[in-house]
Amino acid sequence: MATNGNTVSSNDNNNCNNDQRKLERSATILSSKEITCGIGGFQPQFFFASAKIFVINFSILAILQGAVFTYMIGIISTLEKRYAFETKVSGFLLIADNLSEMVLSPIVGYLGSKYNRSRLIAFGEMVVVLSCLLSALPYFIYGTATHLGSHGYTNSSSSSINFDLCSVIEDSSSCQLDVNDIDGGGGRSTVIAAVVILWIACLLNGLGYTAFYTIGLPYVDDNIKKKNSPLYLSTISTIRLLGPTLGFTLSSISLRFYENPLMPPSFDNRDPRWIGAWWIGFIVLGLLIFLFTIPMFFFPKSFIKIEESETKRDKNDSTFQDVRKRFVRFSKNSLLLCHIIGGVFRLVGYLGYYIVKPKYIELQYRQSASSASFFTGITSVATMAIGTMVGGLMIRSLRPSARIIAIFVVLVEFLSSVAIFGGMFLQCPTPRFFGLEQMNPSINPLSTNNFQCNQNCDCSVEVYQPVCNLESNMNYFSPCFAGCKEAIISDQGSGILTFHNCSCASSTSSIVTSGLCQNDCNRFPMYITLIAISNTIASLSRTGDTLLTLRAVDQEDKSFAMGIMGTIFAVFAFIPYPLIFGALIDSTCLIWEKTCGKTGNCWLYDLDKYRVSMHMGAFTFLMLGVLFEIGTACYAGRIKNLYEDEQENDNHVIELKSIEDDDNNNNDDDDDDNNQAKSE
Repeated sequence: MATNGNTVSSNDNNNCNNDQRKLERSATILSSKEITCGIGGFQPQFFFASAKIFVINFSILAILQGAVFTYMIGIISTLEKRYAFETKVSGFLLIADNLSEMVLSPIVGYLGSKYNRSRLIAFGEMVVVLSCLLSALPYFIYGTATHLGSHGYTNSSSSSINFDLCSVIEDSSSCQLDVNDIDGGGGRSTVIAAVVILWIACLLNGLGYTAFYTIGLPYVDDNIKKKNSPLYLSTISTIRLLGPTLGFTLSSISLRFYENPLMPPSFDNRDPRWIGAWWIGFIVLGLLIFLFTIPMFFFPKSFIKIEESETKRDKNDSTFQDVRKRFVRFSKNSLLLCHIIGGVFRLVGYLGYYIVKPKYIELQYRQSASSASFFTGITSVATMAIGTMVGGLMIRSLRPSARIIAIFVVLVEFLSSVAIFGGMFLQCPTPRFFGLEQMNPSINPLSTNNFQCNQNCDCSVEVYQPVCNLESNMNYFSPCFAGCKEAIISDQGSGILTFHNCSCASSTSSIVTSGLCQNDCNRFPMYITLIAISNTIASLSRTGDTLLTLRAVDQEDKSFAMGIMGTIFAVFAFIPYPLIFGALIDSTCLIWEKTCGKTGNCWLYDLDKYRVSMHMGAFTFLMLGVLFEIGTACYAGRIKNLYEDEQENDNHVIELKSIEDDDNNNNDDDDDDNNQAKSE
């Protein structure tokens, strides 16, 4: 009896040990997979356990995130007028988000390989929400602009509209008024506090979206099959391009309304004094981002099972050793480095071109700020979406090799650069202005023109209100510089304004009207069409470009490599490009807004220099990028496993089989032990 009891006990122990070993193996595998959705006790598997649902929510956030950046570009010229700062200051605002990205990208990239990437993205997007609300704050602090509406104007007896007419005003009182008016509503010098608030908001935006761009695409790529990557990546890239389109469209709609929509001025949005409702879009985008960020907290760390060996390796390596090994692998990857350097030059060229293009459309083709944003968004960014989707479908169906994709990138980037270069020659005649030397003596220091016709008018360059002498087709900075002493609404129905008693007109009977002189230039449709074609061509390579980046590194290094790339792009592309192109455009300024010795925004540009600087600058950087992409094509043959998962699947199958074999062997051993116990 004792022997039988011992035998039963031994069998139970062996069975328990066998079950325990199986549970330990299962627990080891499942503990590294972290595929549970939700937070705490709330685990809605039915909705958040799908990678497709994540891609949809991620894409919507990508649209809204992209809209924030282009919305700022669309309203930046309005902010320059509203708070009286230079284009260089605009560049200073646009680089703020990249300063934070420069520092955080490697950190976030490393954390993305250790923690729940979806949740990291969600925390970052909440910071973006705060950034959007902070961006709108200057309006609620300083209110509606008054210095471009009625302040300092002479009121005509025939209308309630104010004009800068020729009259004698004491200089001291005017300057004293500007110095004392520091509330940001009626002053004409730069409102420093507003600029600081906007800069902090941009900095927070960079803090927030670093996780989104650094670990978002690697997270998607790690959770789908490689053969489906081109389709997923092209779809996400296409949808993301709807973001810039939304940003430009939203800025166009917002700028159609006056800064205070309930109190519009007497002039329309084509008047240089018009300040659109720039703040509305920030609030709209902030609320939408908040709404679609909430689901990101509930997605799992991974939608697929991760091999046990990978988990053990991550646990065994210390943080410092792991980072060092990853960085060494990154620094020795000549394919990726060449691709990154080419990307840096291309980003400087493209982004620099796009931040100054809306203003160029305003000045060169006489479009309002609202129309400039609309055309930039619809005809430029929307065409990128078409090209990106077509390029992704081409790769999905043709499955070209990595080298063919790299060569294709070189070709389309070259053609796109040539198209932008061609846009430089689609200019309209530059408007002629009377008295530029009077407003800016540095233009022609040797000029002997004393401008006797308006010397007693006490004119200033504080507010730009152009008028035209129809007889001589000559423009004037304001009615004051034309020597006009009276303003009359000649046609009450159409609202056409005429100015009389203009001492600087070609004759006393000449008709002087508000606005710039008209011309018959019709090259704007040609220019927009050419740029749209350029964007479509360039975007054909977007999916292939992303695919090369993701396949040039090992799977475990994707997030870390994207973080290092984010820092490189921030330091050498995102930070320099606004400063470079801002300085280029400021160098073409003819007339600056000046009050009491302080310089504000630029009123008049040398359009010929503006056109050449803008297009040649972009073309130069794009061609440098093409040269380095040729190097990428030379190294691209190293990428072999571009579309297939067979190698990874084989390893996974082998590992599972080995586990099953171990279980079978253990069972056999246990059976032998049991048989031996029975025999005993």
